[in-house]
Amino acid sequence: MQRYDTLMACDSIEIGGITFHSSFSYNYTFSSNTSCDTVLHTYYHLIQIDTTIVQNGFTLTAHDTSCSYQWIRCNPLVVLPNDTLNRTRHL
Repeated sequence: MQRYDTLMACDSIEIGGITFHSSFSYNYTFSSNTSCDTVLHTYYHLIQIDTTIVQNGFTLTAHDTSCSYQWIRCNPLVVLPNDTLNRTRHL
């Protein structure tokens, strides 16, 4: 059995106590009492996310164009609604 997944991470990802910094494959064997074991081959494509945000005057712009964003006002801590697709936020 084969499975393909894409993972997005800022730097690395930890699975089962092992830290990965790039794409990898993982094999897992499911043992059976009936001598019919199953081997699962999983391929993970790890995509690095650019977390850079630039401020130009009263505008914040996130560099990564492949992501959705959730902007949060810090004081007071408030999630800004209806703004998850915009990589630019006017202050």
